[in-house]
Amino acid sequence: MPKIKIKGAASVSPKRQVKAPSSKSSPAIKISAKVPAPGKRIEKGRMNIDTEQMIKDLVELGRIKDDKKEVAAKSKTKSKKVTNSFMDLSNSPLVNFIQERNYGSSFKVVLVFLALVVVFFLSVLYVVNSKAVINIVLKQTDSESRIQRTFNVYDVSELSKNGNSAVIVSAPVEVTINDSYALSTQVIKTTKAEGKIKIINNTPASQGLVSNTRFISETSGDLYRLKDTVNIPANSFIEAYVTADKETAKGELNGTKFTIPGLKSDEIRKLIYGESISDINFDGVAKSIVTEEDMSKAKNTLEVKLKQAAMNALQEKIASYNNFLILSDSFDFKIVSTSLNNIKVGDEVGNINISGKASATALFANRAKLLDVAKSNILSQNVSSNIVKIKESTLDYSLSKIDLVNKLASLTISVDNYVSYNVDEMLNREDIAGMDVDDFYAYVQDKDFANKVQVISYPFWNHSLPKITDNIIIRVK
Repeated sequence: MPKIKIKGAASVSPKRQVKAPSSKSSPAIKISAKVPAPGKRIEKGRMNIDTEQMIKDLVELGRIKDDKKEVAAKSKTKSKKVTNSFMDLSNSPLVNFIQERNYGSSFKVVLVFLALVVVFFLSVLYVVNSKAVINIVLKQTDSESRIQRTFNVYDVSELSKNGNSAVIVSAPVEVTINDSYALSTQVIKTTKAEGKIKIINNTPASQGLVSNTRFISETSGDLYRLKDTVNIPANSFIEAYVTADKETAKGELNGTKFTIPGLKSDEIRKLIYGESISDINFDGVAKSIVTEEDMSKAKNTLEVKLKQAAMNALQEKIASYNNFLILSDSFDFKIVSTSLNNIKVGDEVGNINISGKASATALFANRAKLLDVAKSNILSQNVSSNIVKIKESTLDYSLSKIDLVNKLASLTISVDNYVSYNVDEMLNREDIAGMDVDDFYAYVQDKDFANKVQVISYPFWNHSLPKITDNIIIRVK
C-alpha cells in the first residue's frame, strides 16, 4: 500500500487508526505541502484516499492548523494596522485639501438650492397675486317697439266678473253744474261834476242869465252849465251853481276862471265872467257792466267745468280698480243744456250765474297689462346673448279703432327700449385666462359688443391676463 508523506509525521496507513498525541508531548503539525482541493480523491496505483476527511481528522487531532482561519486572522490584523495608519494622517495637507474641496462644493449646492427655492416662491407668488381688472362700456342699441293689439271692451259694471282679464273698460256718466262767473270788466259810473262859482258884472247895466247858460273853463276847456236862472246887478256879482255838461269832466280847482261864450262881444265877455269859489268835483261809484267778452268767457267756463266734472265722475267710477287710466282720445262729451241766468250785455251785475248738464263716455286701459303686452312682444324677438331693458316711463298707447257693436277696441302700443349685452355670456373667463392683452383686445373687437374696453394689470408690467379665473375682475360701466 502506498504512503502519504506528511511533514513532521510518520507514515501511516489509511486503514490504521491514528491515536492523537497529548498536547504536552507533541506540538500541532502544520501542513506546508499543497493539499488537493477538498472533496477530491487521490488515486495512485491501488490507493484511494478521501483527502478532505483526512484533513479534518488531522485538524481535530491538533496535528495541523487551518490555513483559512489563519489567513482571516492575519487580514484582520493588517486592516487594523491600515486603519490606525490613516488616523495618524488627520492633519496632513492631503486631508486638508480634500476637506476644503468638499466644503466648497457643499456651499455651492446650498446656494443653488436656496436660489431654486426663491425662484419657486416668487413664481407662486406671481401667479397667485397676478390680477387684471377689465373695464367695459357696453354697446346700447336704442329702439322703439310699436305694436297694435285688439282687446275686448268690458263695461265698468262687469269688472267684478272679468277684472283679471279686462284690459279695456268703458264707463258712461251724466253731470250737472251750478256755478258763477265773476265779471272781468269793470267801469266807474259817476255823477257829473258840480260846484259853486261867482258871476261878476263889471258893466253899468244889469245882466240876466238863464239856466243852462254855458260856462267854459279856461283851465281844462270843459263845458259847464248854469244850474238856475240868475240876474247879476250892474257893477256887482252873485253866487250860483254850475254842473259839468259831460260825465267825463274831471272838475276844477278853486279860482278857476270861466268865460260865457253866449254873450254878444269879446268886450262884454271880458267884463262879465265867472270864477270858482271852491273846488268843482264829482262823486263816483265803481260798477261791473256785462260786456260781449264777459258773455263769451262765461259760456267757455261753463263748458270747461262740465267737461272736468264728467272726467272726475269717470275717474271716481273706476277708482276702485287699480291701474286703469283713461284713453284721452276715447272721451265722448256732449252738453245737454246751459244757462246764463238771462244775463245780457250792459247789465250792471257783479257775477253771472251759470248752470248746465252734460253726458260723457270714455274707455279706460289697464296700463300694467299693456306694459306686459309690450314686454312680451320685445322679449320674444330677443336673442339669448342680449339683455333688453325697457324704459317703462315711455309707455304710450292710443285708440286706433273702436267697434261698439262688437265691443272691440284696437290700440297702438309703443315703448322705448335698448339692448345691452350679457357680459357673462360674451366673456367666458375660462377662455380668456392667460390670454395676451393685445389678443384679448382683438378678441373683444371680434365679438363687437363693447364701445370701450380697458385692461388694468397688476403688477403693471404683466402683459397677459391671469391664469387663475378668480383673479379676472370684469366691471361693466
